[in-house]
Amino acid sequence: MLKNKIIKACIITLSVHSSICATDKLYAGISIGQTSSHINLDRDLTIGSKDSSNMGKDAFNSGIFMGYNYLIEPPLFIGIEVGAQNHNIESIREENTFPPYVHYETRVRTNNSLIGSLKMGIVVKDLMIYGKGGIVRTNWNVNFSEKPKEYSKSDKITKDGLIFGFGIDYNLNPNWAIGVDYTVANYPNLKLTHDVGEFKMSPCLRTTTFRLTYLF
Repeated sequence: MLKNKIIKACIITLSVHSSICATDKLYAGISIGQTSSHINLDRDLTIGSKDSSNMGKDAFNSGIFMGYNYLIEPPLFIGIEVGAQNHNIESIREENTFPPYVHYETRVRTNNSLIGSLKMGIVVKDLMIYGKGGIVRTNWNVNFSEKPKEYSKSDKITKDGLIFGFGIDYNLNPNWAIGVDYTVANYPNLKLTHDVGEFKMSPCLRTTTFRLTYLF
């Protein structure tokens, strides 16, 4: 009986020690993955036509991040993280009207995002499982073109949005970890107005990334 108690005490001590090693540390890393854009496009044209449609595309993303995790009480931890991400993603929507024949093309492009988030989760041995929420600032380039008049208009817009997501990190050793992260970012409407009409776009970006992290 005494032997079993000693073994259990040692297991608990090692488990807590592993949790402490996985948290209370500054970290930084890189990420790669995929971004999926989902955009609802509302068009209100001066010719009296109104419609809604969806546009979107998938693209490769890469990023960098750094943060700090703090063990509140085993196994619960909280963390803060900031990062930058490159999407290089463009969504295109085309429409033809007849008569008269007019070819409309709407393009929505985004390149970079700055992200800040708060995390909360649990530590299970070498695994860190968390949920997160925060804010994101993303630059957008919106373009509308009309043919055969060869008319076009574009605008650069920076929008702040809200993010939520979850992820899992696995500690390979005291200094290195790998993980998977899923994030959804929702933004206010992007608007583009000109003689042809008004265009409103409601964008959402969903990113799945694989992360390599160094723990200082």
